[in-house]
Amino acid sequence: MDRRTVERFALPVISVVTAFLLWVYVVGQKEMEWAFSLPVTVDVTSEDVRAASTPDHVSVILKGPRRVLDGIPGETIAIRMVLIDDQPGEYLRNILPSMVLGLPSAVQIIRIEPAEVRVRLDEIIEIRNRVLPRFKAPEDTMLYVTGSVEVLPKTVDLRGTRDDVGAIEGIVTDSIAVAGPPGTKSILVDLVVPGNVTAKPGKVTVTYEVGMRVDTSHARRPR
Repeated sequence: MDRRTVERFALPVISVVTAFLLWVYVVGQKEMEWAFSLPVTVDVTSEDVRAASTPDHVSVILKGPRRVLDGIPGETIAIRMVLIDDQPGEYLRNILPSMVLGLPSAVQIIRIEPAEVRVRLDEIIEIRNRVLPRFKAPEDTMLYVTGSVEVLPKTVDLRGTRDDVGAIEGIVTDSIAVAGPPGTKSILVDLVVPGNVTAKPGKVTVTYEVGMRVDTSHARRPR
């Protein structure tokens, strides 16, 4: 292909590519409005209450260049409200634009729907509860837990709302594997605690005895 032919075809191709890039740029700069559903996080200054909002998500209408809005990861923006109230109860609170965190500077907030949420503060209580050790069935059926099982400490302090901790009658441990050789075992094991509850301490020491059954299936029968 000679030089003239190349130049004759190259110029239209370059023009098309340039026009496409210009179109992409213009479209990317075009102002648009997008709606994002954002979680509402409520922080309190007191450790004696726990806060939650209803609804727990609100819709935030944002305006800005399309390329900017399209590049916002949804998990990077959120609404954070800080309450100085420390008395249990329900409160109505407005969501202000300043509470929306993580927005690029080129984006502005058009409106928030709903602009008001109901915040509930629940009192945090602490109760003492017994620890229940839990054992996993041994793979070797000849092994078993024999004798008494000792747990230290026998009780732990559970901390949470009355709804969270009131129905708990015993806090269980992670499954403890029953394995050989036979003898006394002692293990530090985690407690299985519901997500909204904390336990102090979070681990206990379980001491137990592993025995082995005698296989009598091949014993000689008397004549």
